[in-house]
Amino acid sequence: MSVKNWKKVKRGRILGGKVGIRSIYKMVGMVKEPLDLIRLSISDIVTVKMRGERELRGTLHAFDQHLNMVLGNVRETITTIEIDEETFEELVKVENRSIE
Repeated sequence: MSVKNWKKVKRGRILGGKVGIRSIYKMVGMVKEPLDLIRLSISDIVTVKMRGERELRGTLHAFDQHLNMVLGNVRETITTIEIDEETFEELVKVENRSIE
C-alpha cells in the first residue's frame, strides 16, 4: 500500500465509524483543514478519547472551533488499572454507562 493510500485509510479510521474505501476517496478532496474532517463526521458515530482513560462514543450532532462537541446516545467507557501489591498483577476494570 502506498503512503498516499495509507493516509486515506488512516483518515477513515479517525472518523470512528465504518467507512467504505469509496467514501474515503471522496473525502480526501473535501478535507483541506483539520476541522473539515470533523464536519464530515456530523451524524456519524464517533469516538472521543479523553484524559484519565475515559472514552465517549456517540453520534456527533454539532461542534465549534474550540472542539466543543454535542453528542447524542453516548456510551462512556472508563478503564482503570490497579496493581495487586502482593502478586504485582495488573487488574483491569472497565466500567460502561449510557448517557441519554
